[in-house]
Amino acid sequence: MTAYDPLRTSACLSDDSGQLRSYEYPMDWFGEMKDLYRVMGPSRFIVFFGGLTAIILAFVAPGIWLMHETSWPEAYGSNCHGRGCWLNYLYHSPKLLSNGQTYELLLFAWLWFLPLVLGLLIGTVLLRRWLKRRRSRIRPLEY
Repeated sequence: MTAYDPLRTSACLSDDSGQLRSYEYPMDWFGEMKDLYRVMGPSRFIVFFGGLTAIILAFVAPGIWLMHETSWPEAYGSNCHGRGCWLNYLYHSPKLLSNGQTYELLLFAWLWFLPLVLGLLIGTVLLRRWLKRRRSRIRPLEY
């Protein structure tokens, strides 16, 4: 018996008994989707993943179009393409503000939308934890 390695195997429901089945090869995505389909049912599965796909496309498509219209990132000093370029894009994004064209401003807002939302979510969680700890302190009795 080998030790459980979360990066090598994944587990999900295998049958109605509630037993967990671990897959032997890394990230058995199709097996997990099959189990989700069985648990959720066809209509919920299609609505959930179809809606998720529509939301992702509704966010990505305008960004790709704006990148094409503004010749981003080559025209602004970045030669990075493909995966792993997001930080490079954010670093070069202030150059979009220099001309003040509508498409460039929209692309700047699109590039910074996800980091802003993520920062606000993390800040909200941290603030709520801090306030909860501050309110739940035991204070000494005053006479």
